Amino acid sequence: LQAARVPGSVYSRATEKLVRLKIEFSMLKDALGLCDEWKKALPSDPMPWFFSAGVKASGLELADAIRDYRTSLELHPQKDVELSIRAALAGLLLHAGDT
Repeated sequence: LQAARVPGSVYSRATEKLVRLKIEFSMLKDALGLCDEWKKALPSDPMPWFFSAGVKASGLELADAIRDYRTSLELHPQKDVELSIRAALAGLLLHAGDT
């Protein structure tokens, strides 16, 4: 997977797999670090924002998670992903008491 993590056609898929593994093994700081690298490598990709929002929400960094979900929406994700982002954002806004 590391070899595939050079910006190109498989970069997003390879990095997403690494992020998912880091999350699965509760290596959340590592997952966020990978998301930050991913954002820099592919700034128009909404997925690293989506993943970082989820990690931040699980760590109760609610304002940062809300900001990342909103950024991911601004980057025009695919429709199925957009629906997941909107649902997660709505739940988080309700939890945070924001509307």
